[in-house]
Amino acid sequence: MALMVARLRLLGEATVPDWEQDVFHAVTGRTRAEVDWNYSPNEFGYAIWLRAFGQMAATLIARGEVHTEKRDGRTVVIPRLVGPLS
Repeated sequence: MALMVARLRLLGEATVPDWEQDVFHAVTGRTRAEVDWNYSPNEFGYAIWLRAFGQMAATLIARGEVHTEKRDGRTVVIPRLVGPLS
């Protein structure tokens, strides 16, 4: 989860989909567009990734390490800029 917070701190703020894609690229070195979706394990793995990312994001929000705000009709995630990475 420390990587998730670190990436969000670099972004400053992001929508959840943008944050997820940034972390995905940081972990895999690829964007979603670069993944071979004709290879079924990639599709299955990404479904697991999305579920895990969502659970970790919810944990970070619950712990107060990041928070959400509504801006221009969309929800953005903002890091707490003080304190150590967990």
